[in-house]
Amino acid sequence: MFHTQAQLRKYVHYYRLCYENVGVPELVVIQYRKRSNERQKKAANMVNLTQDTFDGAVAQGVTLVDFWATWCGPCKIMGAVLEEQLAPQLEPLGVKVGKVNIEDAPALAARFEVMAIPTLLLFSDGKAVARMTGVQKPQDVLDKVKELKG
Repeated sequence: MFHTQAQLRKYVHYYRLCYENVGVPELVVIQYRKRSNERQKKAANMVNLTQDTFDGAVAQGVTLVDFWATWCGPCKIMGAVLEEQLAPQLEPLGVKVGKVNIEDAPALAARFEVMAIPTLLLFSDGKAVARMTGVQKPQDVLDKVKELKG
């Protein structure tokens, strides 16, 4: 992906500037980029959702859904945070994590009025109860979930 070390340093520097204020560790950015071409093992509670599978997935219990796109840099960062940090912490709480690629399911993005990505929606028994837009601190997302689980 990077042809020179200078390109890699520039990329890491850019993300350090953009995301250090929201609590995304630099290590997550570097690890994500190192493994971007490898298949990563997903947490058991993390699923890709489509137009057909969405309603069934969020119908019961608490579900955190990430609306994202392949071309979106912040979405890739949030995806890495979800996969590596949040999904394993949410699994013991019984919270499912879903990802919706808005390029594959634009009707879902329109249905939930997703105007910016990444957008995280928190569902409880099929109803959207919380919305978070942009890269979020992992602790802020956990706090929202715990508040809902009560």
